[in-house]
Amino acid sequence: MPDIEPDRADKLAFYLLKSVNKAIRQYRMLHPGDSVLVATSGGKDSLTLLDLLYRRQRSAPDHISLQAAHIETDSSCGHAVPVEWLGDYCLERHIPLHIEHITIARELQETELS
Repeated sequence: MPDIEPDRADKLAFYLLKSVNKAIRQYRMLHPGDSVLVATSGGKDSLTLLDLLYRRQRSAPDHISLQAAHIETDSSCGHAVPVEWLGDYCLERHIPLHIEHITIARELQETELS
């Protein structure tokens, strides 16, 4: 994660992952061999989920497949990391990243004018 000390991030992740693992067990959310695609906006919530599932993937016995997806638009909806940073993050962790480019601002404007 950007701008956080690694030791602190590991400590926070440890406690968050305990809750994630509990929810996965309680609701039987994942099974061995499952493939999980994380919609990754580049904001703190989706990056945290991606990081926690990556950490879980490395240590859990159920061996899931993890991928990330990012939709890049011509409109912004908040603060997010640059796509290049997200690409490097996924590359370092061997998480396949799928990026789709779409234009919506023009289409929204045309819809509003109609």
